[in-house]
Amino acid sequence: MPKEIDPKDSPRATAYELWMKAPNPMVTFFKTLDVTNLLTVSRKRNMKYNMLLCFCIAKAAIGIDEFYTLPVGEKLLQYDKIAVSVIVKNKRGEINSCDIPYAADLETFNQSYLENTAWAAENCDNKDLSDNSMVIGTSAIIETELDGIVGMNSGIFNNPFIGWGRYRKKELRQYRTKIVPQMRCQIFRQIVQKFRRHTDVCRGISVQDDGKYASRCGAKPQGGLCAVLP
Repeated sequence: MPKEIDPKDSPRATAYELWMKAPNPMVTFFKTLDVTNLLTVSRKRNMKYNMLLCFCIAKAAIGIDEFYTLPVGEKLLQYDKIAVSVIVKNKRGEINSCDIPYAADLETFNQSYLENTAWAAENCDNKDLSDNSMVIGTSAIIETELDGIVGMNSGIFNNPFIGWGRYRKKELRQYRTKIVPQMRCQIFRQIVQKFRRHTDVCRGISVQDDGKYASRCGAKPQGGLCAVLP
């Protein structure tokens, strides 16, 4: 369960003081990342590309202390767990959100991802872990290539958010994706650096999309990335 902490005693003390009352405390950054390794792992290990992105995002986030704190109302809460939220198309053709708890083991995370997204799709209901986990929102818009996404600050959802569109093939055997984060510069640099390290763990790739494999040297790939932090 999260606990309330004094903002003055947290690493986010200055940000909290400066931005808590701001009408729109969001800044948008755009970054292109090479996801070739993830595409290779997706094909070779028969794992979903979207799941691998979520795993890398969460794995990068757990090493950054600021990701465990979240402003809720007038309070600053500190969590001890991280989860990633994905958007699921249910059997009615509508959408639900589904929170996936982070697990250090990729196979465990993959199994949780498959089970929870299948449950949300079948039951047409949300899977919510926000009561005990700091949730990073994600959204995959694979129908189109994106140059960026700008989030709206509603004042209701202060969670970090990452979204992506279709990934693109820039060079032979090089696949890249747009990452669009809205977050403070320092945190953004940290998560990009960690994301790169974690994607490097997975060597060599192509991805399965709509039942077809995009080869390293052939078919035009589809995929993408985006993020938001207060």
